[in-house]
Amino acid sequence: MATFNETSSGGVVIQGAFTRSYTYEGSGGVEVYNCATVGNAYFISTRYGPGDIAFSIFAANKGILEKVCIKTVALNCLTRSCASAGAGCFPLYRDKYNSVWLDENLVTQANAIILAQAYIDKVKGYEDALVRNC
Repeated sequence: MATFNETSSGGVVIQGAFTRSYTYEGSGGVEVYNCATVGNAYFISTRYGPGDIAFSIFAANKGILEKVCIKTVALNCLTRSCASAGAGCFPLYRDKYNSVWLDENLVTQANAIILAQAYIDKVKGYEDALVRNC
């Protein structure tokens, strides 16, 4: 049986305006046996969640606004050692048609509108140049 005792005290000064002091004393014991399960939880944030609406960057670059309704999000981890540390994992989004999307293939509505408008302006500029040359 191992016993851990902890005693500490200190203070906090915030911009010299006032001081708060604290004292903490704790004591107790921890019994450790050879049959214990240990689990780690890693929190990885994703840009979109189930039920969110995203837009295809491929379609937006062609002047089309294509909605992608996210149905599920799964994590794809590159290797087992990376997965244990939470690194090397990236989200895979599945839409309502069971297509799989990556983060870099999806954009928000505002960004999709900007990309589509830029494409339309570029094409319109080409058309205006052709009309002037006729």
